[in-house]
Amino acid sequence: MAIEFFGVSGGAFGMFNDDPPPTTTTVAPTTTTAAPTTTTAAPTTTTEAPMITRYVNTASTAGGDGTTNAIVGANRAYASLFEAEAALHSLNASDNLEVLCSGATADTTAVSFISGTYVGASYTMYIKATPNHGGKWNTGRYRLEVSSANDAVTIQSNQCAIEFNGIQFYRATGSYHVVYVNGGTKYSYFKKCIFKHVASTPNYAGIWQNSSGPVKVENCVFIGASSSYGRGLYSVGVTKVYNSVFCNLAYPIYRGGGSGTVVKNSSVVGCAAQFDANTIDYCATSTGQGSHPLIISDWSAQLYNPHYIELVDFRLKATSTLLNAGVGPASDADVPSEDIVETVRSGATATMGVYELAETSPLPPDPMITRYVNTASTAGGDGTTNATIGVNRAYASLFEAEAALHSLDASANLEVLCSGVTADTTAVTFISGTYVGVSYMMYIKASPNHGGKWNAGRYRLENSTAAYAIHIQNSQCAIEFNGIQVEQITNNFHTVYLSGGTKYTYFKKCLFKGHASTTTESGIWQNSGSPIKAENCAFVGTSSSYGRGIYSTGTTKVYNSVCCNLAYPTWRGSGVSTVVKNSSAVGCPNQFDADTIDYCATPTGQGSHPLTISNWAAQLYNANYISDVDFSLKATSTLLNAGVGPASDADVPSEDIVETVRSGATATMGVYELAETPTTTTAAPTTTTAAPTTTTAAPTTTTAAPTTTTAAPTTTTAAPTTTTAAPTTTTAAPTTTTAAPTTTTAAPTTTTAAPTTTTAAPTTTTVAPTTTTVAPTTTTAAPTTTTAAPTTTTVAPTTTTVAPTTTTVSPTTTIAPTTTTGAPTTTTPAPEENLFEVLTQMATVHRVTRKVDPGNFILVPGRWADFVNGVIQNVTTHTPAVITKLVVSNASTSLYESHDIKVNRVTTLEEFNVRCRANGITCVMTGLTTGAPLVVSTEPGDEGKLAVVSQVSSGTYTVVARVVSINIEDGTMVFINVSPYRVIV
Repeated sequence: MAIEFFGVSGGAFGMFNDDPPPTTTTVAPTTTTAAPTTTTAAPTTTTEAPMITRYVNTASTAGGDGTTNAIVGANRAYASLFEAEAALHSLNASDNLEVLCSGATADTTAVSFISGTYVGASYTMYIKATPNHGGKWNTGRYRLEVSSANDAVTIQSNQCAIEFNGIQFYRATGSYHVVYVNGGTKYSYFKKCIFKHVASTPNYAGIWQNSSGPVKVENCVFIGASSSYGRGLYSVGVTKVYNSVFCNLAYPIYRGGGSGTVVKNSSVVGCAAQFDANTIDYCATSTGQGSHPLIISDWSAQLYNPHYIELVDFRLKATSTLLNAGVGPASDADVPSEDIVETVRSGATATMGVYELAETSPLPPDPMITRYVNTASTAGGDGTTNATIGVNRAYASLFEAEAALHSLDASANLEVLCSGVTADTTAVTFISGTYVGVSYMMYIKASPNHGGKWNAGRYRLENSTAAYAIHIQNSQCAIEFNGIQVEQITNNFHTVYLSGGTKYTYFKKCLFKGHASTTTESGIWQNSGSPIKAENCAFVGTSSSYGRGIYSTGTTKVYNSVCCNLAYPTWRGSGVSTVVKNSSAVGCPNQFDADTIDYCATPTGQGSHPLTISNWAAQLYNANYISDVDFSLKATSTLLNAGVGPASDADVPSEDIVETVRSGATATMGVYELAETPTTTTAAPTTTTAAPTTTTAAPTTTTAAPTTTTAAPTTTTAAPTTTTAAPTTTTAAPTTTTAAPTTTTAAPTTTTAAPTTTTAAPTTTTVAPTTTTVAPTTTTAAPTTTTAAPTTTTVAPTTTTVAPTTTTVSPTTTIAPTTTTGAPTTTTPAPEENLFEVLTQMATVHRVTRKVDPGNFILVPGRWADFVNGVIQNVTTHTPAVITKLVVSNASTSLYESHDIKVNRVTTLEEFNVRCRANGITCVMTGLTTGAPLVVSTEPGDEGKLAVVSQVSSGTYTVVARVVSINIEDGTMVFINVSPYRVIV
């Protein structure tokens, strides 16, 4: 018998000639009459075999008869595949049998298909996930995850063929196979299945074929936990493998014997060895195996998802060379007619691997898990908020955070945001941790960071115990330290010690202080081949007689960093891969020791493109640069623009230690990109306000014959006003207001002169209100016509003198002649116009056009929008956005793409460190300070605007930008968008 585990219905299997279902053919009688002879054959009718259907649902409970997918009642589904097999073991039906499996929770019981008489010898049993995984590992769909001391599935198919389709298999312990084919004569088919295995030696396999029982595999994925262990498939008999992927295993296929192992259209991804088979054709490997080979040295350039191992996701990029590089079903009948997600394959060529077509949708951002360290907290919190009280309070130290997250093993990035005024004084070790998956990152970030120099008011790790301040062995995932201040107070220990591992450790914008007593203690000691990169970092010792900045034995990259007051800035223990660029050795008796030294500032002019500096006091802005760990530059420094820029070397960081953008072919050596400018003290603006002048014409009553009356000019003089600002006395010159002859018709008229504002530093002078009243005029006689010239009110120039500074207030605004007839007139100022522009050169900025719903999308260019399920939406009141995008348009330059909701598209920025200018239409201008972080407001009326945290309600927000400068005169600010991080308000 044969067994199939599957995702589409069974049928013919190309060259595999299992007995077909019974066929009934009826031929009508033939009548022959003399010559000529006429023979008529009636149509041929083929009747498919009936199908018996049973159900497995992991949400059910044991005891049902499996005839429905219900989870209650006597007819409820079986609770496991094990229960289904036991119930159907001796069915022996003359029908095909399908077992449809579902359930969001895992099926955890191992199952054996041995000596069963499920259906007749010419029939097939189908075991199918419905719905299946959707092409990648899916914890919300049916999966068989076994951790007991058994192979997950054991098969001996003598009675009928068995097909598994769309099943996810996971063997959670290392000393057993996922599927063990122990014998039999019928085929076992595996279609669209995923095999995950945690092998402890190279001997355990996804499928182990231990006898001549034939196996066919198509559109399947085999993935291991390490390229040192496990086999995808072990074969000793007839085995055909088509359009499958083998990843992160010691051996993709291992042939124990026989001559019938065929592999076509398949891929080896990150395995220690290559295919072992009798026939290898149209396969993608690193060595170019077999006939029609495709050599792939970099799978990240082929695969759409960089986390293909953790997510078991082998979709292809549109540029992949695997597309249409294989043989198609028209040329080889064994090539499956559809891929893992049921996309049709046809024609003479097909794509290698499990996917036929490339993935073209935008890659969603990686999920991020955020935890907090706050030295003001106490131990025992779960770290999910930055609060210092309550069960969700922050961890009290980085040590506590590491212990809590050591075995998290999440398929997401992890950020640990560190804050607190008091020092974190506990050393911490990152060894053998499974914090996140192998292709994800753990970020340890000071929030806020030091601001470019040592800052005792920001997070810092100060260790005085007999241990390394930080000890790292990062084998599971890469780790990045950003903005962390680390001081090793105890002699004879390194500040950071890397003892092993294979993943990168990144140090960005970090400050290292060390107290060495010999020349061997280092800021970073790399004791193995674990690669490191340091950028925008400063290493400072207590004496130029002791210590090293970085000791390297493997791949080491040092960019835009400063090593100061140390015996050796860098020391190369071994290897040929230490690179130092754009960096400076300040006050060190020895110079850089590296394989490549380029664009560096040293006293001796080391390496290529050197800069020789003999007097650092002439270069550095702060005379106390050692104690303050402050390496800002003077405006006359020769380091400015003397280095290589990111346009010429992609390893040059795109911003400096204080997040100033670096761009172009050149950059400044060291941690600062721009020079420090001396601080200028400016007296605060003085506001002089001329109060409103009100001129009221009293009612005029006219009786009898026509009379002409002319009101003589009225002159009103406002007495001099003296305003005293302590300790300075300022005298405003007399103001004379002359009301010209007034003609008043009908109702009383009030004319108000708008307030006049004059600015001078630093005194406020207020001219008291001046009221001019034209007394009532009564004329008796014939009807009267009264004509008065327009009223002109002139406020004479005011001169304000503040000792010892003389400030001249420019002439006040003169109110133009006004003729008022009838009721009072109200004038409304014009609304503020939107001013938003991208200051960074648009040709260098990555942006994307995205879909919107034109029926409700109202945001203007310069505001931020939610990005939900691939669609840009308005930010909702009091609902903090998770993913936000900055909308741009053609509002200020033709370089911008369209912002036209009529065609359902807008353009968004997709890059950080882009400078923009905006006003109150797109930003909340209240409370701004230079350098302040900005979040996306959800306050009523301000939805989508940038705002500082003091202008938003309490809650969790994502910081998306930072204030660069503020222009009070025109009511604008310049901001720069930054890599998002979370804050709690």
